[in-house]
Amino acid sequence: MLRSWLEAMGCAVTDLGILPDEYDVVKSALSSAAEKHDVIMTSGGASMGDTDHIADVLSAEGAINFWRLAMKPGKPLALGQIGQTRFIGLPGNPVAVGVCFLRFAYPLLCHLSGQPWREPLSYPLPAAFKMKKKAGRTEFVRAVFEQTENGLRVNRYAKQGSGVLSSLVQADGLIELAEDLTQVEEGDLVTFFPFDQFGFM
Repeated sequence: MLRSWLEAMGCAVTDLGILPDEYDVVKSALSSAAEKHDVIMTSGGASMGDTDHIADVLSAEGAINFWRLAMKPGKPLALGQIGQTRFIGLPGNPVAVGVCFLRFAYPLLCHLSGQPWREPLSYPLPAAFKMKKKAGRTEFVRAVFEQTENGLRVNRYAKQGSGVLSSLVQADGLIELAEDLTQVEEGDLVTFFPFDQFGFM
């Protein structure tokens, strides 16, 4: 998924494969990659487990600009650099990878390629669902359009699991629920990011 998206954006991609959960191996691979690439992007290894070494390697070899966001899915997102090479550490769960790429990595890569910085386009639409949400974190919900007699609305995609990769294909976009929000009622305006704006989904 990531490779096809990156190549559709015009990026030349080197696949370094799956690295074992060993600090020295991760350190060597990232340091070597930093000498030959403008951007390093990883998936997984950025949490706080004993076998997650991304943050430690970044601290030792470069710098962490930020790590771990109050969001769902995608909490263990990391941005930093090794030398002059930018680093984007995506989560390991497939849907979290997609959400973080579209919301954060995509505008950063566009900017690094010489384009003006641009946030993904969004617009308010009425919700066709109700749900409760934990305060203190932003949540991204996969959503589909519903055409009603009162106009266009957005509803939650039926399967919201972090491993349901097909939901990124079958949904029409993402709803962003703000950090301080605790519930959504039918008819409430929600912020919707359509997938078709990206051109590679």
